[in-house]
Amino acid sequence: MWQIWPNGKKLHMFGKRKTGGHYSCQMTSKTASDFKDEEWQNWLKVVSHYFETGQLCNIVSKSNDNRHYALVKILNKSFLGLLDSEATSSVISRGLSRKFMVLGFSIHEIPQLSISMADGTSYNIKSVIYLPILFMKRYKVVKFYIMDNLRHDLLFGMNFFDHFNLTIGYTEDIIKHENIQKLSNGELAIINISNSVKSRHELTEDQSKTLGLVVEDIKYSIGEGIGRTNLIEHLIDTGEHMPVTQRQYPFSPHIMQELEKEVDEMLAKDIIEPSFSSWRSPVLLVKKASGSNRLCLDSRQLNKTTKNDSYPLPRVTSILDSLKNAQYLSTLDLKSAFWQIPLETTSKEKTAFGLPGKGLFQFKVMPFGLKNASQTQQRLMDKLFPPEHEGKIFAYLDDIVVCSKTFEDHIKSLTLVKKQLLSAGLTVNFEKCQFARPSLKYLGYIVDKEGLRTDPEKVSAILNYPRPNTYTELKRFLGLASWYRRFVENFAIVAAPLHDLIKGLKKGQKIKWDAEAESAFIDLKTSLTSTPVLSCPDFNLEFIIQCDASNKGTGAVLFQTRDGIERPVAYSSRKFSERETKYSTSERELLSVIHAVEQFRPYIEGTHFKVITDHSALQWLYKNKDPHGRLARWAMRLQQFDFEVIYRKGKDNIVPDALSRAIPDKEINIIDIKPDDKDDWYNSIEKEITEGKGRDDWILNQGILWKYLRLKQFPDEKDSWKIAIPEKLRRQILIECHDSPTAGHLGIKKSINRTRQHYFWPSLIKDVKDYVRKCETCSKHKPSQLPPIGKMGKHKEVTEPFQIVSMDLMGPFPRSKTGNTMLLVVSCWFSKFVLLFPLRNGKTSTIVRIIEEQIFLIFGVPRTVICDNGKQFISSQFKELITNYNSKIWYTPYYHPQANPTERVNRVIGTAIASYIEDNHKDWDKFIPHIGHAIRTAIHEITGKTPSYLFFGRETSLQNKIDFGPDKDDYVNVNRNYFENNLRLREEIYKDVNKRLREAYEINSKNYNKRRRICNFNVGELVWKKTKPQSCANKNFMAKLSPKYEKAVISEKVSADVYILKSLRGKLLGTWHTSDLKRII
Repeated sequence: MWQIWPNGKKLHMFGKRKTGGHYSCQMTSKTASDFKDEEWQNWLKVVSHYFETGQLCNIVSKSNDNRHYALVKILNKSFLGLLDSEATSSVISRGLSRKFMVLGFSIHEIPQLSISMADGTSYNIKSVIYLPILFMKRYKVVKFYIMDNLRHDLLFGMNFFDHFNLTIGYTEDIIKHENIQKLSNGELAIINISNSVKSRHELTEDQSKTLGLVVEDIKYSIGEGIGRTNLIEHLIDTGEHMPVTQRQYPFSPHIMQELEKEVDEMLAKDIIEPSFSSWRSPVLLVKKASGSNRLCLDSRQLNKTTKNDSYPLPRVTSILDSLKNAQYLSTLDLKSAFWQIPLETTSKEKTAFGLPGKGLFQFKVMPFGLKNASQTQQRLMDKLFPPEHEGKIFAYLDDIVVCSKTFEDHIKSLTLVKKQLLSAGLTVNFEKCQFARPSLKYLGYIVDKEGLRTDPEKVSAILNYPRPNTYTELKRFLGLASWYRRFVENFAIVAAPLHDLIKGLKKGQKIKWDAEAESAFIDLKTSLTSTPVLSCPDFNLEFIIQCDASNKGTGAVLFQTRDGIERPVAYSSRKFSERETKYSTSERELLSVIHAVEQFRPYIEGTHFKVITDHSALQWLYKNKDPHGRLARWAMRLQQFDFEVIYRKGKDNIVPDALSRAIPDKEINIIDIKPDDKDDWYNSIEKEITEGKGRDDWILNQGILWKYLRLKQFPDEKDSWKIAIPEKLRRQILIECHDSPTAGHLGIKKSINRTRQHYFWPSLIKDVKDYVRKCETCSKHKPSQLPPIGKMGKHKEVTEPFQIVSMDLMGPFPRSKTGNTMLLVVSCWFSKFVLLFPLRNGKTSTIVRIIEEQIFLIFGVPRTVICDNGKQFISSQFKELITNYNSKIWYTPYYHPQANPTERVNRVIGTAIASYIEDNHKDWDKFIPHIGHAIRTAIHEITGKTPSYLFFGRETSLQNKIDFGPDKDDYVNVNRNYFENNLRLREEIYKDVNKRLREAYEINSKNYNKRRRICNFNVGELVWKKTKPQSCANKNFMAKLSPKYEKAVISEKVSADVYILKSLRGKLLGTWHTSDLKRII
């Protein structure tokens, strides 16, 4: 039992011995009540070094202080917070919240609220932060209000108590948890330690002090950074193979920014350096379990060119034999072991990778995922601890194990390990180190002075196999057990009660479990997890992993073939999370392989092994040249292992298949019609049958009504009897026949046929139609089958040039030689006159300046400007410009470009640009002035005139083709009636153009409206709005698989076909065309 307690004078940490002695470590002569919070935190840091990870008390108290404090971990750092059962919420100081904000946590602004403290003081709260808390071996995300002038950095309120199941006994002033309570004398103690593996030796006080000093010496001598050994270098031997150059995978700007941060950090840590290599591999950003990012080299192609290193790994059997007689056991884990081994000079260039705009870099140390990395790691360990240390110090890859029969020898060995690590320039990860323990979990076994015991995790998949409830589940378990029947004595006799249960039953039916079946079930599970079924591994033989995935989870078995017989070494299974169940079949099979390989890592690391699976997904992953997101992370996790994939049909994959499906579902028997479920219609027919009133098309069987109804879709006689369903159960049937995965949310006809195949009630067809039409899931994901909504809008009367202009931005284009990336297009609605302005950027300030200086101040101000909802056009700066010149803005609806005439011009411009630039896309703006001139001087098919003529009243020409002759002076004088006649002519032309525009509108609207219908929505009405999602490979998001519609509210009616929408939470969604809406039924 471990205790931290105040004695009134000094703080003691001690372990109570059965013989009455104590292990005590006095840290200070100050009383606990004299400690400031900062000093208290420092004391806890020192104390924690003398405990294994996780064994420090999670609730502590100070002397002369009745308050209780919780010791929690946030991002692997320890923090002490005051427990306040009278506070409804948890609070964090402003200073500490800022530190977490720097680490990437978001601070969320909230509407101001006022809270009162225990002393009656009120504080205004304006922000919150969510932090991941580790407390009592549980992770929870806890909400903290941020407060200024908080005396304690952390204060835990009732939301913390609820998260971690803490309760308060008010009469006894006790804070309780599953294994924590406050003792009567004021001490706090952890009681009921989970198992003996986590117990420390019963050391004397002198031994405890000696061990503490040695551990502190190791910690402060070796240091906590990433070391760099001088004993060995890793060689990447590619022979005479030509350099392999691969392109970098495309990433989103956010991922590129994260990659650049990782590169900067690795440069600062001297992990990588700038490179001039001819080799280049792509890199990926992989999230670690801690949530932080890791830059990983995709070295699959490099590994293919690398020669094998046959350096042998230690014989694990000999290590286990030496460990099992030890009295004292310690383990040390090298920190980022691969990064502590430098690369050989010629090998560095082979690890080169590049980031566009950042440069080319190469590793100076051994990167994660390289072929032969495990062999180099073991070479280093063997140099560090040569054979003369065998029996006392073992090193398997990055794990160092020290075992001794006496405490004195153990201290000597630990000192030697420290000396060797220090001389080699290596550092260790103290969070994973354990010192002077009586037992140890190692390579799948529990090792202690009594010998070797099977690690419960090896067989938990079998021992925790749930009791079967149905015929199918029991058959699956018997199939698993029968696979190893040759090793189970009297298997047929032991399993007989279970076989008897399924006699006469059909697939899906429930079984009646009894005491005899329970006994047989337990006996079989015990036999499957003990010798001779479960065998000890022989590390001279090849390991084979067989795995499989179902919709519920993954199962795997590790075995070896001996004398032609497959002998299991360990089992494993895991239930899929809700998110994982939505993966595709290929992804679930891949996840199954990942789980199995990492679960059995202690057996297979550094060796060649086989993976047997019933799906080709793993082979597909390794052939994938451009993996992204989740697939990329999985490829990284597997590329360090040396294995081959073997395909085995699912029906031969019995054991992993059974383990993967061992998570039982709660089955609902939909034909279990109870008396309370029956309605008047059902009871009346049942009564007629029981009274013998002869209805040949009805029968009553085991209390259930059946209706004979032969359908042409199902001609088989056995499908002609349908179960009659009372009204109370019909919705449940509709859910099964439409909503369930096996029904697929199909259409009305298919859902009707599916329902009629097995069931009957009088209004079945009508009920199915109504249910499918109102199905919210179908409405979200399926387009309407009715003609599209919304007819062409009214014709806009324009009588002169520049009365209405439309604007749009094209781009971004590749940055041209003149630095331009965008193109502003301005088009006159009446004359079709076009102005084109190449821009260096698309900033609002740039656009506003061009519009004012190059358009308004030269050509005049239009009455109306039409534009889309681009951020530049909806900005306050743009609106202010238009308002200052007394003009109006018309915004086109979202995702309705046909409302902006400039979109048609954009297509013409895009085609013209592509026609002239050929392959040199940086020259896209070279011919923009020429293209603009071409459009302005071409006769428009609707107006019958060139835009230049309508705009300027004359044609614009690049060269004068008129031959004036010798009497050129006669052409200088203009007739006095010319301007008057020209003005009259322009008025006639404008009227003609206006007529032509109206006629073109009538023709277009007639054709457009043929296929469309009118649908008016009312303000306040709830509607379906198209979502318009965009795929993102990095986020594993595919637009085609996401909902097509979401609910919104009509906020304002702009015109017959245009509405302003709001979300259900009241957020303004902008202007939408009726074609993107549909009515909620």
